Amino acid sequence: MRICLGLLAVALATLTLPCPPVNASLSKFKLFFGNPPGLVPNTTVAYGEELYRGFHQLQANGDWFIVFGSCVGALIFYGVAAWRTTCGWEEVYVCVIELAHVLIAIFHEIESPSTLYLSTGNQVLWLRYAEWLLSCPVILIHLSNLTGMKDDYSKRTMGLLISDIGTIVFGTTAAMSPPNYLKVIFWFCGLSYGVTTFYLAAKVYIEAYHTVPKGICRKIVRFMAWDYFGSWCMFPILFVLGPEGFGHISAYGSVIAHQVLDITSKNIWSMAGHFLRVKVRILWWHSAISTCSAGWPTFMLEMSAVYDSLVKLYLQIHEHIIVHGNITKKTKITLAGEPVEVEEYVDSNEVDPAEMDQVQDKGTQALAHRQSFLVMRNRMQQKGVEVRASLDNSDRDQAENGMGGGAVTMGQWGMGNKAVGDPGAMGLGMVTKAVEEPAEKTGPLEPGRVILCMPDVALVDFWRLQFSSLPAPFEVYPAVGPDMTLQLVQQSLQLGGPSFCDFVLVAPDFLQNPSPSGLVGRLKMMGMRVAAYGWQPAGPMRQLVESSNVDGFLEGPTAPHGVNRSQFSALVFRMQQLKKMASMAALGTPPSMLPPTTSQHSTAVLASSVPTSLQSDSIPAAFPGQGLGTPTTANPLFSVMNSSPPSPLSSRPTVPAPMGAEGEAVLMQQLMAEINQLRAELQQ
Repeated sequence: MRICLGLLAVALATLTLPCPPVNASLSKFKLFFGNPPGLVPNTTVAYGEELYRGFHQLQANGDWFIVFGSCVGALIFYGVAAWRTTCGWEEVYVCVIELAHVLIAIFHEIESPSTLYLSTGNQVLWLRYAEWLLSCPVILIHLSNLTGMKDDYSKRTMGLLISDIGTIVFGTTAAMSPPNYLKVIFWFCGLSYGVTTFYLAAKVYIEAYHTVPKGICRKIVRFMAWDYFGSWCMFPILFVLGPEGFGHISAYGSVIAHQVLDITSKNIWSMAGHFLRVKVRILWWHSAISTCSAGWPTFMLEMSAVYDSLVKLYLQIHEHIIVHGNITKKTKITLAGEPVEVEEYVDSNEVDPAEMDQVQDKGTQALAHRQSFLVMRNRMQQKGVEVRASLDNSDRDQAENGMGGGAVTMGQWGMGNKAVGDPGAMGLGMVTKAVEEPAEKTGPLEPGRVILCMPDVALVDFWRLQFSSLPAPFEVYPAVGPDMTLQLVQQSLQLGGPSFCDFVLVAPDFLQNPSPSGLVGRLKMMGMRVAAYGWQPAGPMRQLVESSNVDGFLEGPTAPHGVNRSQFSALVFRMQQLKKMASMAALGTPPSMLPPTTSQHSTAVLASSVPTSLQSDSIPAAFPGQGLGTPTTANPLFSVMNSSPPSPLSSRPTVPAPMGAEGEAVLMQQLMAEINQLRAELQQ
């Protein structure tokens, strides 16, 4: 608002100045014309030192080549950026329009229709206003989406476009009007539209400042705001001072001033907007400015100081999401006297626990197919940067293609932002690499068995459906509460040892006690693999699951998506790999100790050994951290009339049982073959 009021005051003061004749202007600025003004023939100009204080003297239209060189250099930079990382269409479009404007101005600036010669004697640079109409709306589109994360445009974008077009239309009309009250009226109409544009732009900058990650990104937004308001507010002032207004400066002085503003308001601003979206190293900017600053004016030295603060590698919007995920925190700010709620991109590891209720994980489902994210992800992976595995399309598609298709949802991998060597990831065993690198560690699944530890019966059917969607048949044995789970595990150990059951899938309700006396600790002491679900990228559930010392964990299920099938397949595969490793550790066990039972007999014994008395009040309550002292109760998931547990895979072939009747030599050969196969998989 202060800028707008100052602009209005300067404009009113300018209107009171007397308009000097053309010859006086020529002698003052030392501009020499070969022909009288108003005529079209060739014109030769040599610039004086007073107008170009701090600049090297240029001849004829040589100043246009500076703008031409900046446009060509920017286009080359954008091309390299598009190949290496990403580049928005807005900055490229504006640069192309600016380059076309320069080329036409160099050869045909004073020719019609680039310059309109009206019957009133006015000369209107239509080429300039046409370039504004083509480039300024795109700049405002870029402004309304500084982060590059929005796929659509809001009502504010439409307001920016309408007000900007109104400014240009009324400004052009004022330039064509004779120097009387009509020119003043149209100028003030355009100014009112311009004030509206500035007001909406200020709201965008304030909101963007609180949206982008803290640090260098906010400095970039602040620099872009100063560049935008500082350069755009000069255009109406030059209009009043130039030949379009009241002729206080010559046409050539106006052209040169507009060239400087075009570089700052378009090229530099677009480059800063590109910096905000893409990770770049801008040391070369610093060196270039330091080299050339000796002969440059003071404002360029100030700009060099601004760039000095940007001389570092920084984490921008796209890279922030690739590394930390699409996690935002709601923040309330006051915008134009009204409370506004904005979403700031944050790292879940740095969020205050008291603000966890304001953190939201939007997921990367809508971003995983953006080419810019995929290119940047590949580049970062080549440099050894650990990225968000949920954005790894190739790995996820490869895992899904081996599952027979079907509906697939997207989510995050279990490790979240933790690195393999991060202390926060300790206790997860070798499942760390399996969760973060599914493409390298996911293989064909084998038929198996799993025990579910649920707080109630609500999720049993859901998990039965998930296991039935796997490419290999699985027998699912549900249990309600920790005591029932321990009972089933003991029976499975009696039937076939630790290799009889693949793993136990535990609900997060039973992870509150990470000590050896807790459910997870007791299961691992019995030699059983333990996996958990319910992990979240932000919030208390993340710390709860990661500190529970389970062998693997899974995000979700979340409504309405459920769980990521590729994550689920990778987790089951890892559990089977851990089971094989446990079998290798027991190579010294005599074969006679392996039970020579068939799969059908083992399944029947495991099911029939569970009490079948059904009590309506015998289901344990579903509450976090249920102790292990709950009295043993009947499993309400088994029918009273049927002693065998229901299986969603009854139509599939049964799981082959261990061949305990084979000789010791044959068994050793099989175990050695499995060892060699496992070693080959781990070395890949």
